Amino acid sequence: MTWMTVPTCLLAGHDYAGWHWIDDIDKGTIVKVMTGPCAGRYRIVGHKWQSRKGGPIPSWMSDFDLVLQTCTGASGMGFSLAQRLEPETGTPAPSSGGRNREAAPRGRG
Repeated sequence: MTWMTVPTCLLAGHDYAGWHWIDDIDKGTIVKVMTGPCAGRYRIVGHKWQSRKGGPIPSWMSDFDLVLQTCTGASGMGFSLAQRLEPETGTPAPSSGGRNREAAPRGRG
């Protein structure tokens, strides 16, 4: 598992190392990052997929507070996209700014 914080919090893990599931977390699920600069509670708001591995950071990533990424077989990468929640209320955090958008459905193919 690796992470970065700019332009957003990104947690990425190799599918073959047990992280194959992080791009398929059900929309609405609350996830909790326990430690590090991205620690907090987040709600999954959507998913994306791209038909390549590696390359530059997609510009859409900055629209979300947390991106969970893994490879999807030999051809691409999948993403679960999340917004930060207030610790007590479960409502979107004000620090999210305009980034609390829902993601468009992803397609694989």
